[in-house]
Amino acid sequence: MQTADAVVIGAGINGASTAYNLIKRGLKKVVLLDKHLIASGGTGRSAAIIRQHYSNAELVQMVKHSVDIFHNFDDIVGGDGGFVNCGWAFLIPDYASDGLTKNIKMGQQYGVDVREITADALHEIEPRIDLTDVH
Repeated sequence: MQTADAVVIGAGINGASTAYNLIKRGLKKVVLLDKHLIASGGTGRSAAIIRQHYSNAELVQMVKHSVDIFHNFDDIVGGDGGFVNCGWAFLIPDYASDGLTKNIKMGQQYGVDVREITADALHEIEPRIDLTDVH
């Protein structure tokens, strides 16, 4: 009979990370399974961004930790993770500004580099952006 210390179902970024961390914590026989190829589901079809703007504190902390790992991938995991820190802009309608302010404060509380900027400031950062219809 074949046995394993753990079986992780789903070989996207979350499953692969879970399997890696189980091994790092001392498990010897970790099996990573997927219905198709590794990262062929949501991870493979994603925009490959790591956003940290969430309304859930646990998710903000988890993603902040992930970003820290990607910034130090070679030291922590080994090799080149291919991470490119390019920033991220989130445009919202006026009626959602209270929620945005709340999420920004929470992100800052957990060490996320997040802030509200004006359309003019965004255009200075990225001059190619067309903000004609943004009010």
